[in-house]
Amino acid sequence: EGHITDDQYNEAVAEDLVLNPGTLTDSVGQFPYWTDYIRSLLQEDFDSDTILQGGLRVYTTLDPDLQKDADEAARRRIAELGNPRLGAALVSIDPQTGYIKAMVGGQDYSKSQYNIATSSNRQMGSSFKMYTLVAALSEGMNPEIVLNGNSPMQITPTWLVRNAGNYSYGAITLRQGTVYSSNTVYAQVAEAIGIDKILQTCYAMGIRTQLQPYLSTTLGSQGVTPIEQCTAFATLAAGGVRRDAVAITRIEDRNGNVIYEHKDNPVQAISPAVAAAATDVLSGVLTSGTGRYAYNLKTFNQPVAGKTGTSDNSEDLWFCAYTPQLATVAWCGYPDSRDPVIIGGGESSTFVTAQYVWAYYMNAALAGVSRAEFPKTTEKISYKPDSYWKFVGGSASTKQKESTTTTNSNNNNDEDEEETTDEEEEDNSTTTPTTPTTPATPGTGAGTGAGAGAGTGTP
Repeated sequence: EGHITDDQYNEAVAEDLVLNPGTLTDSVGQFPYWTDYIRSLLQEDFDSDTILQGGLRVYTTLDPDLQKDADEAARRRIAELGNPRLGAALVSIDPQTGYIKAMVGGQDYSKSQYNIATSSNRQMGSSFKMYTLVAALSEGMNPEIVLNGNSPMQITPTWLVRNAGNYSYGAITLRQGTVYSSNTVYAQVAEAIGIDKILQTCYAMGIRTQLQPYLSTTLGSQGVTPIEQCTAFATLAAGGVRRDAVAITRIEDRNGNVIYEHKDNPVQAISPAVAAAATDVLSGVLTSGTGRYAYNLKTFNQPVAGKTGTSDNSEDLWFCAYTPQLATVAWCGYPDSRDPVIIGGGESSTFVTAQYVWAYYMNAALAGVSRAEFPKTTEKISYKPDSYWKFVGGSASTKQKESTTTTNSNNNNDEDEEETTDEEEEDNSTTTPTTPTTPATPGTGAGTGAGAGAGTGTP
């Protein structure tokens, strides 16, 4: 047993050896961060020998042309800013399929194999306000409701919130508070609807990181990965339909047998009416708010909506925005530390970093693409009466002492509306919210592209 005869041996030796080797496509070496990501997904279902020597043919969602556009967008902006420490990540998803079309995990794979796009939990800053907005709309809060947008404001006995530059906006609507990224407005909204409902919205839209139920989360005090953010913003672009991010469409063995094939699994995470209303509000962020740097840079003819995000001390700089064809999230920061990003001698912002990366990529990706529109719906949101909501800062008719305003002079933060905040500040003194006055308009100046411009508008 276990032996063969001489005749069997001679017959086997005489027979030609038939090989069935696997092949590697050129993109494996071209896009190392993507290749590593695919390998990590395969490791969930296959052992190492099968992955490396099993002759698997893996079909992925990556568009090589869009990937080159994404890599070039990140490289270009980092070079323009002249800060070699700066890193960038980008994820771009087709909202109608969930397919990842491009992914920038880092700038130099030979120096760092760490994929920021899929593995790095970075503070969201005010990009998180999108989730609070969606939760508020889902609960029946009208985006035209008026709130006190002044600063500072004591939201709880231990949480004093300030707008960027401690700027007071007066009486503004939730829509305006989104456009200007008012921290005091959004802290009040979160307190009114409850953090649990906001977190439920996060998870429904695609966030997988478990977040702590702190009210300060509404201002982005906790971290998620860029791919999670992109999945969630793609949900809005698809009319409230969530599709988990897809990287692999099919796997065949060495003989061509299909051993895995992706099946579409859409989930109506939020109602079409809420998605449409949120998109309507978020479109103003680009046309007249904190995202207008990207809007002014864009050369494609598509509707667009999104949200900026700058974490406390400018450590994480986000721009998350979408068209009907692509949801794209860009992040900039220091990959190896949580230090403030310094450009031109001062703390930077999303205005001159992530918004440029996003715009450079989307301009290339959507060049020549026919215009489309966001999903339409006949559904309507049943809004609760404004009187239903009780806000810490009072209503527009509250009679209290008049407000004072200050402006933000931080280098590179040439607009008063971008976000910085004191998170869960231990301050047990009572702060009376100031009386909302007339809505204030942020400065209209534009930076030079390197962050040296100064806003010239009068708050």
